[in-house]
Amino acid sequence: MKPPVNGNFVEEGIFLALPPCFPGVSLPPPADETRMHRLFVAYGGRVVFAATRGPRPRLLKFLPKGVLGYAVDLGAPPDAIEITALAILPGVCSAGLLVACLSGKGSSIYFWPRGWADDGIQEWQVIVRRPRLALDLPTPRIFSMVCEGAQIFALGEGLGFFLRQHDGELTLERTVKIPDVFPEIFSPGGPHLLTSDWKFLPVEWNALTLGVEERLPYGGPPATIAFAGDGFLVWADGSGAVHEWSGGEVRSRGSVPLLPLHSLCRLPDGRIYASAGPEIAHWYVLEAGCRWARDLGVPVSTLTTRRYGLQFSHMLAGRDGEIYIAEDDRGGHLWIYFPPLLQPTPAR
Repeated sequence: MKPPVNGNFVEEGIFLALPPCFPGVSLPPPADETRMHRLFVAYGGRVVFAATRGPRPRLLKFLPKGVLGYAVDLGAPPDAIEITALAILPGVCSAGLLVACLSGKGSSIYFWPRGWADDGIQEWQVIVRRPRLALDLPTPRIFSMVCEGAQIFALGEGLGFFLRQHDGELTLERTVKIPDVFPEIFSPGGPHLLTSDWKFLPVEWNALTLGVEERLPYGGPPATIAFAGDGFLVWADGSGAVHEWSGGEVRSRGSVPLLPLHSLCRLPDGRIYASAGPEIAHWYVLEAGCRWARDLGVPVSTLTTRRYGLQFSHMLAGRDGEIYIAEDDRGGHLWIYFPPLLQPTPAR
């Protein structure tokens, strides 16, 4: 198959590129500091956090729902080199963020408070609360974190950390050795780690340990991996072949012809969207019953601001059928894709 023509742009569904600021009120961060590499959807889908990379990392807070529709630059701790993980603490007055950062001295977790007013734009002022150091951990990197009430599990390099928080203060309860695992925490009925030999290890909060492993019926190495909130694990191998797992069964979903494959996202209706391409990203969809991904073209947003999507790094499904996409490029925007409606199958 010949590579797709770069002049074709996506016409199915609609893209919207949100700038990393409030136009007319606040200025965006420097262009080299807005290359987004990780997204986190929080607070019932009302807020999207984006971690950027560059000379100075930043945590951007997007509020795409309701009447707000802007972004706030929360910055980063002074010594941070990279923001690697984020977890949302429960509560109302005491709710906040735990943000894991990589610095010259190792890995640290910071607490970002969240009050009644919250961070945002009020009376034409940008109000941002500053983080405070909660805990240093003896690991080169924290890949992922998950909360269960006051308990937190942090996944490091070869180690897992059971933590407990109270009003933003963290204490280390137990450290456990971790086998070779993927740098994500998945949640098919509770938090699990996925080992490199395709075994699920459940995180057991009461015992502060990892539970009995469950092997998946698959043996190939993935290049790109994602978890869908409805209990599906989706991954692609180095050749672009896409697979999914749910309910103990692995199914092949087809192939994406253009490499490298940057990110995957599965919607509840079964469609899998993918971003792929070495320089100019193309947007693909894998539909039920199709063995080959359909190339929809190059992403472009013409709403409010014209912008072409060249490189993406991470995708997450929103609560209303939309897909949030991290743009890994200078002057990066948060992209939102609204897929077309599925046509109903005619009754026989």
